[in-house]
Amino acid sequence: MKIEYFKTYSRFLDREMEFKVYGGCGRPMLVFPCQNGRFFDYEDQKMIDTIAPFINSGRLQVFCVDSIDQESWSSTTLDGRTRMENHERYFNYIESWFLIFSISMNKLTTVTAMKASSPTVARWVLATPLISSCAVLISSAARSL
Repeated sequence: MKIEYFKTYSRFLDREMEFKVYGGCGRPMLVFPCQNGRFFDYEDQKMIDTIAPFINSGRLQVFCVDSIDQESWSSTTLDGRTRMENHERYFNYIESWFLIFSISMNKLTTVTAMKASSPTVARWVLATPLISSCAVLISSAARSL
């Protein structure tokens, strides 16, 4: 399986962000870590192993993005406004840079769209590493592959 690790500077967050990409083509699936998690948690929890047949066959390409929960949702030291602003900056990073970069890496021209808040996000199968949500998405993706 093709696995790529990236550490790139985000102008939206004014810091480096890390992420991993599994596979070289296929329907793109964006994975957010659980609360306070990291981009490598999906692999560490063996979820990549579970969907490896789809990745290896070129039917699915997985993008595992990092979070900034400790600077937004989960912060116990920052005030509410700062936490909200940080989350908005993270959303801008995802929508205005990460998805566009990821789409440029993906060799698939047609992608599955699910419920989404913007045209950019609508090009993606969004997933979180929650067992129930993940099982539904993988099941749905498998039926459409």
